[in-house]
Amino acid sequence: MAVPEWRTAVPAVLDQPERIRPVFQPIFDLQRGVVCGFEMLARFDSELQAAPDKWFAAAAQLGIGHQLEAALIARGLEARHRLPENCFLAVNVGPDALLSDTVGAVLAGQDLSRIVVEVTEAAPVEDYDALLRALSVLRDAGAMIAVDDAGAGYASLNHVMQIRPDFVKLDRALVMDVDRDPAKHALVETFGVLAGRLDAWLLAEGIERDGEREVLAAMGVPLAQGFGLGRPAADMHAGLRVPGAPAAPDALSALLCTAFPVLGDGEHPPAGSEAAVVVDRLLRPAALLTQGREVRLPMTALVTDQPADVAQRALTRTSVERFDPICCIDERGRLIGLLPFEQLVRHLASTERTHP
Repeated sequence: MAVPEWRTAVPAVLDQPERIRPVFQPIFDLQRGVVCGFEMLARFDSELQAAPDKWFAAAAQLGIGHQLEAALIARGLEARHRLPENCFLAVNVGPDALLSDTVGAVLAGQDLSRIVVEVTEAAPVEDYDALLRALSVLRDAGAMIAVDDAGAGYASLNHVMQIRPDFVKLDRALVMDVDRDPAKHALVETFGVLAGRLDAWLLAEGIERDGEREVLAAMGVPLAQGFGLGRPAADMHAGLRVPGAPAAPDALSALLCTAFPVLGDGEHPPAGSEAAVVVDRLLRPAALLTQGREVRLPMTALVTDQPADVAQRALTRTSVERFDPICCIDERGRLIGLLPFEQLVRHLASTERTHP
């Protein structure tokens, strides 16, 4: 496209934000086969027909890339009232845009619960300290953080380790033909181990074939999206299911302990308490108090996670924390109960005896 065309088209959609049309691609819980979130993507109503990445690239060249990202984020926040219960909404933001006043003004003062901010690989990160401060502000407002396109471009292992995200999104290049390529299979396993160490959810994007989905599910990858599961649409439907996937109950509910102190920041547990959890204003676990220790950002498990997967993740913790109870949460990150490690082991042992 000629530059003059973009010089007219991009400012035109910024002047009329309704021409920036968000669509939503479903994200599925592979183990239960149900939708658990949506990623917001952009479509543009314009005579200039081009893919979304071309629009953002042209806006960046014109020096108004942050304004276009901010406009799309604003459209996404407007759509939150349509978000189904127990689902999250993921929005893409470049690391440089997160540090801009333009995007900051859109996010400032917002309740960002149920919002996942996907840090894209649009550019290398020049100042991780500044980026981490910006992400901390978003987390305090209720947002969760994802690293997009892990395994490609700038989203290296170091990038993931620096950001310590809540979601690690596998790049499509790793997911494509993972059922046919042993090297890709091994790389996905590596990212799974890393995500477990970070207490993050692994999300495979770009699934197009049943074979890819089946292998990833068998590997224990919890979340997935792609044209083979569901295409972007104007609406967000809660009843979507992975084709052929059986319904699964909340696997951990029966194992939970709910009789423990839940504290606010600065509060102290009653004398004699074996364990207590400090929660933030959104009722998300912030610290675990147990055996005279305080564990900041303790391990969490989604109530729908499989017990064997939770046990495997728990065993990656340090030797001091390895047998601590696990904070069980719902899809919005809110504390539901504590899962004692001993109870988890007993359940797995009884299951093994029943199904040798």
